[in-house]
Amino acid sequence: MRSLYSDDGFVKTIEDSRDIYEAYDDREQKDYLSRSRYCVDNGKVKKLPFKKIREKYLHYLYQELASFNPLSTPLRVLEVGCGNCINLANLSRRFKSTADLYGIDISARRLEVARDFFKEGLAGVELFEASITQKTN
Repeated sequence: MRSLYSDDGFVKTIEDSRDIYEAYDDREQKDYLSRSRYCVDNGKVKKLPFKKIREKYLHYLYQELASFNPLSTPLRVLEVGCGNCINLANLSRRFKSTADLYGIDISARRLEVARDFFKEGLAGVELFEASITQKTN
């Protein structure tokens, strides 16, 4: 077993993380579409839907990606630890015709759940189950 980190004697292995993620269902995606939380927005405490919070988070990424010239060179985006694929589904909607999108996650189950949940929203997005901390042959 390879340790992901150790802090005050606690060691979490890659296998521990994979086991935790393999038990996930689509609750993250459903929360994204239906739940809200209080947060600070423009200096004020507001209750915002998770979807709106994510849109604000992704706005910066959209600007950065749009600053590249995808007409001259195909844009390639890799999300490491894509898990629930919410970011990739949003990126696909925004840049589907101008970017090649890829995701990597340690959990095959999370990728399967994301594919089932987003269906066509992830069409053309290549997803891979792998660990970025382990060598492959």
